[in-house]
Amino acid sequence: MQNPASGGDAIFINAPGANVLLRGLSLTGSSGLGNGVNVITANSLIVDHCSIKYFQGFNTTGNGLLVAPAAGFLELTVSDTLLAGNLYTGAWVLPATSGLNAGSTGSVKGSFVRVNAVDTQYGVSVGGWKTSGQVLIIADQVDASNNSSEGFEANTANLYLTRTVVTGNAVGVANDSYVHTYGDNAINGNGIDITNPLDTSGQNHTLGTLT
Repeated sequence: MQNPASGGDAIFINAPGANVLLRGLSLTGSSGLGNGVNVITANSLIVDHCSIKYFQGFNTTGNGLLVAPAAGFLELTVSDTLLAGNLYTGAWVLPATSGLNAGSTGSVKGSFVRVNAVDTQYGVSVGGWKTSGQVLIIADQVDASNNSSEGFEANTANLYLTRTVVTGNAVGVANDSYVHTYGDNAINGNGIDITNPLDTSGQNHTLGTLT
């Protein structure tokens, strides 16, 4: 972890093999800070009962939570957490190499449970297009609302939605890959609710596994 510097991150995690727990933290950014939490290497990361707000960064920084492993497998759990008012995303799961470039071999499997990802550009974005690994995320009881671009974005990743609210966004769910629904979400009141049909077989199947 590092102390914030101009353009830096409030918390930077490069901890191979470590199981990292962030609990009960309140992180408030400014125009001089990049990301709230930036993890590039760990065995697992738990973010629980935290508030991560107002990280402004520049361009693709300004994320409440950035998960970008270059290699290996990372298990992610985010629960009972507020991600609000960040410049770019509330949370961005994007295995990538340094500088968010392609060539990663990293994989991420995880969950967002009782999370508010609001008042930013992208609420929750998950992508696997820069890695030969896989990305699989379940969102349970997530509020991804009032974001200027998209509530959820999924590109070359598996995203499962259940008991989740998506409203007041320019686009509710930008489905550019594999978004699965359990049929119990509220996705309405967006400029465009869903860009491509969701997989409704999610109502009857269990969460997939990474191979």
